[in-house]
Amino acid sequence: MSDTEAVIVELLNQSLNPQFAKSIQSKLDEIELVTPNYGIILLTLLQNGNISNDIKLAAAINFKNLVKRKWIDIEGRHLLQDVQEIRSNIIDCMIQLPNILKSQIGEAISIIAESDFPEFWPNLINELVTKLSLTDFEKNIGVLTVAHEVFKRWRHLARSDELFLEILKVLGEFQEVFMKLFLEVDQQIQSHPNDTALLNILFENFNLLLEIYYDLNCQDIPEYFEENIQQGFSVILRYLTYKNNLLEPEDHFDEDEDDSEVTILIKTKCSIQELLKLYASKYGDVFGPLIGTFVETTWELLTTIKPLSKNDLLVCNSMEFLSSVAKINEYSSIFSNENGNLNLLLEKIILPNLMLHSSDIEMFEDDPIEFVRRDLEGSDIDTRRRSCTDFLKVLKSKNLVELTNISMQLITNFLNLYKQDPKVNWKYKDLAIYFYVAVAVEGQITTFGCMDTNPHVNVIEFFKENIANDLSNVDDSINPIILVDAIKYIYVFRNQIGKDNIKTVLPYLATFLTNNNYVVYTYSAVTLERVLSMRESRSSSKFVFQKGDLVGASEPLITNLFKLIMKDSSKPEKLAENEFLMKSIYKICSIAQDTLGEFSLEVIKQSLSILDLIKSNPSNPRFTHFTFESVAVNVKTQISINIGNIDKVISLVMPSILNYLADDVTEFLQYSFQLLAYLTESFSNELPLSEQISQLSQPLLTPTVWEMAGNIPATTRFLVALLNKQPQLFNNIEQILGLTQKLLNSKRLFVHAFEILEALIINYDSQLLSPYLPSILSMILARLQNKDLSFSKRFILFIAEIILGKNKEPNFVINWFSMLQQDSIFTGVFNNVVISNIDQFNNLLERKVVYIGLLTFGLNSNLLLEKYPEICRSLIDSSLNMIKKQTQGINSSSGTGGSFLDMDMVEEISTFGSSFSKLISISKNLVNDPLPFVALDQNNNNLGQFVQQELLQPKADLLNALNISM
Repeated sequence: MSDTEAVIVELLNQSLNPQFAKSIQSKLDEIELVTPNYGIILLTLLQNGNISNDIKLAAAINFKNLVKRKWIDIEGRHLLQDVQEIRSNIIDCMIQLPNILKSQIGEAISIIAESDFPEFWPNLINELVTKLSLTDFEKNIGVLTVAHEVFKRWRHLARSDELFLEILKVLGEFQEVFMKLFLEVDQQIQSHPNDTALLNILFENFNLLLEIYYDLNCQDIPEYFEENIQQGFSVILRYLTYKNNLLEPEDHFDEDEDDSEVTILIKTKCSIQELLKLYASKYGDVFGPLIGTFVETTWELLTTIKPLSKNDLLVCNSMEFLSSVAKINEYSSIFSNENGNLNLLLEKIILPNLMLHSSDIEMFEDDPIEFVRRDLEGSDIDTRRRSCTDFLKVLKSKNLVELTNISMQLITNFLNLYKQDPKVNWKYKDLAIYFYVAVAVEGQITTFGCMDTNPHVNVIEFFKENIANDLSNVDDSINPIILVDAIKYIYVFRNQIGKDNIKTVLPYLATFLTNNNYVVYTYSAVTLERVLSMRESRSSSKFVFQKGDLVGASEPLITNLFKLIMKDSSKPEKLAENEFLMKSIYKICSIAQDTLGEFSLEVIKQSLSILDLIKSNPSNPRFTHFTFESVAVNVKTQISINIGNIDKVISLVMPSILNYLADDVTEFLQYSFQLLAYLTESFSNELPLSEQISQLSQPLLTPTVWEMAGNIPATTRFLVALLNKQPQLFNNIEQILGLTQKLLNSKRLFVHAFEILEALIINYDSQLLSPYLPSILSMILARLQNKDLSFSKRFILFIAEIILGKNKEPNFVINWFSMLQQDSIFTGVFNNVVISNIDQFNNLLERKVVYIGLLTFGLNSNLLLEKYPEICRSLIDSSLNMIKKQTQGINSSSGTGGSFLDMDMVEEISTFGSSFSKLISISKNLVNDPLPFVALDQNNNNLGQFVQQELLQPKADLLNALNISM
């Protein structure tokens, strides 16, 4: 072992202690930077028999993370020096590893294959095929794992010629060897029913082969598999009913003694059901003759399977297969009630799996946060209840009236059983409520709640008869799960229940925040947050509950929520566990706004103290996000009450922000920069910028600050805010241009380069900038050669912003292009890029800036008219034509005020859709609006009036000379 390897091993060993993990990782990162073959060293350590498995696991995770971070950059370039060596060694390395290490290296292989296969790794499939064996099944596990890691990415890719060529290449080398091995494993299993060790290895092979069967068929059914469908699925049918006590002992214990270990036989049957669902939903014309047999077998399986948690995924996958068949009109009659099948389905399959099981109750008591997460808004995709609900939706779509009638009779029976002995029979009420909700809801339960209900039920009546009393019941004997059911009913049907009814139960929700049960108070917080998020319509920005509705209630609600968060503050990860509580605080603050008064300062303090506690281990990104949101919304509230409060706010937040920056708390940086940007933007022209903020101008330009792509929108916003407020802070323009060049060359981040350049050019004196202007323009034009429409559009917007921003210099753009001393460049760019793409904008704000900006240029630049009269005429003509279409409502549009926008989804989409998490409460449009007084939305469109009065009338003589009508 070399000295470098010995140091890495020692550091990996030290990293096993969570207390030192972060600092040790920094040291490993330093070694990685100066060690060209760092990845190969990690693979070598994994094969070293003298190193403990714990250290090997740390090495495997380190290798996987290295590949995630540095295999390719955002432009698709390889960053590591040993990529070829890694590709040559990684498969042999993985094959010999134990399963826990295989999974880590498998992930790394999947990442490598996604970028490199087949172009940079053409021999991969041949290498896998030559390593497969009809006798060494233990070795096969590693080879098949690699194959599955490479192929499974096809499942989620959009159809394309390139993808199909890749799949065809793989099939050509792999399909016959695959089928031969598939049949051989089947024969070996039949021949060795009493060899436990061999059976486990064989079923590991068989399960991986089933996964690969799915991978190879996920996009389209290959001709080879269509020709061999009878042979393949006769084997598959055998294992859907396969029993062997050596692999799956008969369960002699009841549900209360649940053994949750999922066996390889259960995993195999799960994979079979996934494959059946694929074939039923996509290849019914080929699979049709076999469907009846598999439905019958699955039906029998579901009626005999025991209610143990280890069987949950098998039940889910089986239900999903039946759902996929029920959707096909040709087979939907199987599930009708002509032969009593619907009754049987509900009583023998649906209801037993909707009934709460002991494992659910155990989770409710022992892991309540997981119970909430699994139960909320479709996050319980792999639970029996979710699969039953989805199956019920399909059955309702085929026979709504009959299913509703049968279901309501059953629900009434369950409610009557509950009433006979509420303490003993509480499970029946839980079942009744869950079943009722599943029958009553039409469509999906989104963040907006239930939008449509079954017309044959009355959710208000059910609420009054079966839910309201449970909410107002102060009797501690009521089961907490029934209380949660009642709260969740409001959560689901809040739109149907309406504001007046909800106002009567809000005091109960507030009271439940002092309940001792974790799930009860969490669901109360969730429901409170969702109720306050109700809007007058999905496209409306107006909330149903206004700040006046919360007067007197906000402070006690927030105080109780903070108490719940701080209940267990001994460990950062425990404190940050429940994001629902913090999200509720944020929502209350965002609705209450200035009615909070001085208390909003207390919320900022409390939120910052929580962030200070969790900064050493910010384990829950959503909790972190909503904690920063609660800081941001209250900062905004204080400044909106009185701009004079800004100094008070800065003195409150800056110590914490400076600590996060100094300690390099990665998870907090983008939020810190967003807050800094907002504070900078909030200073009026009369107020000097705080020194605590301005002192960060130079550190902000440090290259390491701009290394993480997720931080760049926030760092850009802060830099732009500083340039707009106090450009003289930056003496070294070259530094700014260096980072903008890097951003400009990025396929994903170039928009931020334009933001910075706009602020730089608009705010700096043109004479001061003149030495740099030619290189800036050359840099942009070089990138423009790639003919990327999104870049071209952002360039046009950039030019329009510059024209409007430097309105006192109408010839600035002409003079700028003249610096390159080639008139043809200006002509080519404006004819082939600007004018030809003026009709490509959909966003209303972008349209406004582009149309008015280019029209202003054409009308006001005397040099443009003098040197390029045809371009001048075209600019004015094109701009006026687009403005006319816009004012007459001919153009379709999107964005601000232009089209339907699901306001309730904005938060989730923009918050967690990428590595950048936008703080909604202080968000800012990426496009600068130099004309806020001009509106284009449907309710307030003064574009035509502004153009006519402010732009065209003063230039009537020019327009007449050009023969352009106003």
